Amino acid sequence: MVTIYDLAKYCGVSSSTVSKVLNNYPTIPLETKEKVEKAIKELGYLPNAGARSLSIGKSNTIGILSYYDEEVSPFSHLLSTQILDSFQRIMGQEHYELVFISKLVGDKNESFLKNCISRKIDGLILFGNMSLKEIREILESDFPAVAFDYFGGTKTGVTSKNFELSHGLTNLVLAYGHSRICYIVPDDDSYVVNERLEGFKAALKEHNFPLENIMFKDGKYSDRKNAKKVTYEILESGFNPTCIMYPDDYAALAGVRVLTKKGLSIPNDISVTGFDGLDIFEDIYPRLTGVKQNIKKIGEVLARELVEQIKNHDYKPKLIKIDGEIILGDSLKNLNEEKN
Repeated sequence: MVTIYDLAKYCGVSSSTVSKVLNNYPTIPLETKEKVEKAIKELGYLPNAGARSLSIGKSNTIGILSYYDEEVSPFSHLLSTQILDSFQRIMGQEHYELVFISKLVGDKNESFLKNCISRKIDGLILFGNMSLKEIREILESDFPAVAFDYFGGTKTGVTSKNFELSHGLTNLVLAYGHSRICYIVPDDDSYVVNERLEGFKAALKEHNFPLENIMFKDGKYSDRKNAKKVTYEILESGFNPTCIMYPDDYAALAGVRVLTKKGLSIPNDISVTGFDGLDIFEDIYPRLTGVKQNIKKIGEVLARELVEQIKNHDYKPKLIKIDGEIILGDSLKNLNEEKN
């Protein structure tokens, strides 16, 4: 059976271009349209109703693609699942159902994009590692998709105001009189990491904070095992920070466990900050001081943008930054009070 991928390869164009020809998009050049139509006749391609439903949005199914690592389950990332909670409410109002996407299509191990087409998915929400080749295939295609924490410009990305929020949190730490700060930097070199790091550095500069009193330490997002390892290394370094700024709540709480195991009191002996403000951690002591992302709004905006993209062929991708807030919990001590 001839597929649109066979047509695309035969014509030397993308599968999305073939799909647009099949659905009479007015933006396709006449020469390209004639080439594809000729190939359809020569190869004996027969369009099916399922393939057509992809372009006109009639399957009413939205795919969830959450990919961090081969060994990391998408269900282990609570931030993603909480975003999906508000995302699915909007999608339900629009009469869409949600399904998780993998590489398996029947008994074949296909690409994510081929899976979406085979399953007649109308659009996608993406989480995780956007540098993966097969994720890039989706991001660079015409397939309707939105992504959390994506800044590449080919699809709509929705994120928090990471620079501003990191800047605000750092200002709080400095205002509380902390003189030796360890800042843990995730090693994925993403735009989000860089935005938060720049916010941190900007606050230091504004306060004329001496750089020799800063320790930068490589770490990972949402990796409790790594956070424990890094925390032990910090304690053994001799740097003696008054505050450790972790990249997320999972890492921060893993660090707190190590610190308390070593006999340190939080925040009397050492302070800790997190990032995300996940509801599940609100009743855990010490409640983390840190950034609370507006998870509900992020999910809603992702949903509304995807619906608009599916319905509007002239939709243009954009970057949307959402406000968050600084939460003052129990894990950050005001050292100025000791001086008074």
